[in-house]
Amino acid sequence: MSLSISAANDFENGNIVLNIQSVEEFTGNLMLRRTSSKSNYTIWEDVSYLPVLNEPANIQYIDYYIECGVTYKYGI
Repeated sequence: MSLSISAANDFENGNIVLNIQSVEEFTGNLMLRRTSSKSNYTIWEDVSYLPVLNEPANIQYIDYYIECGVTYKYGI
């Protein structure tokens, strides 16, 4: 399965908008994880379980729990 993830800052609302997409259909749960500059990108934390049922993934997730001045990396 091939997934793509893109992120954009929403400065007006103070969050990060993530778009997760796939071409192939699948069923299962995706685990969205992140790390930050606070841990020098060494500690990963689980952010959300994202269920997908017999369809290509087309998910928009909004991360409201971000801190000013901290940079993040996301993974699935």
